[in-house]
Amino acid sequence: MKSIKANSIVKGIAIIVLGIIIAFLPDVINKLFYIIGIGVIIYTIVKSIIDIINTPSNKNKIIAQGIIWLIIGILFIYLPHIIGTAIPVIGGMIIATIGVERCFEAYNQFKGGFNNWYIKGIFGAALVLVALFLIFKHHEASNALRVIIGIILMIIGGLNIFSDLKFGGNSGNGGVIDVDKFEER
Repeated sequence: MKSIKANSIVKGIAIIVLGIIIAFLPDVINKLFYIIGIGVIIYTIVKSIIDIINTPSNKNKIIAQGIIWLIIGILFIYLPHIIGTAIPVIGGMIIATIGVERCFEAYNQFKGGFNNWYIKGIFGAALVLVALFLIFKHHEASNALRVIIGIILMIIGGLNIFSDLKFGGNSGNGGVIDVDKFEER
């Protein structure tokens, strides 16, 4: 039981540390992806040269595989920037669509003589404004999302530690409760 509790606490601490890194130390993640990308590129070049020297008959296959791995290495280097831009823009487009739909629904309710149509209209307009912020200020939005995700991870890690200390960790079954054998205390 102690090892399960210790493992759960270590997991909670790891989640908190990850949350801190994501929220407040984004350069660590960028540098990690950069190092991984450079490592993949260097490894690919060295391995391709060695493989071509050892098996020249497979030269074309080795070069094709090398090109694919070089692209993967380059993607690792640029991945944080791609994700940082794409997530707010795509999310903004989805939210804008929902906001515009709500505005049209409010307009149709207004034409139909329904009361409280303006609530849906205000909500739709607010969604459109949030969407415009996400689309056109995606860098700021990305930073805000990163901080929010990091804080959520820290809360989850803290709650994991709290529940393990308060309630004794899980019972080794992944947190699944057997309702047939459950007894209230």
